Amino acid sequence: MFVFAARTGARRSEILRADPADIDFAGNIVLIREKKRDRTRELTFRHIPLSPFLVEVMFEWQTCHAGGRFVISEEPDVPITVQTSNYQFRAALAGSKWAVLPGWHVFAIRSQATAP
Repeated sequence: MFVFAARTGARRSEILRADPADIDFAGNIVLIREKKRDRTRELTFRHIPLSPFLVEVMFEWQTCHAGGRFVISEEPDVPITVQTSNYQFRAALAGSKWAVLPGWHVFAIRSQATAP
């Protein structure tokens, strides 16, 4: 989830609802399902190029992935909750110099700041 966020600029909610079919390895893009851009529609989409590192990580993730309709899940067809993702964020950074990061939005801020 960290790599997905850092390499795509996707928000936590966008990552949690990502479908495996959204990752197009042949086309080298990932489809991000947005809910914030256009409030007159339920979902809008943006396409983000896959970085070589994200491709590598996602291929490795597929070997141990539970399956189902979510890219990030521990059980088939059971999404990870916001609370679980926040807990895992804090647990992964605990005791490091990165423990001061405020949360998942730090990835989106970084990605937008470095975008051309």
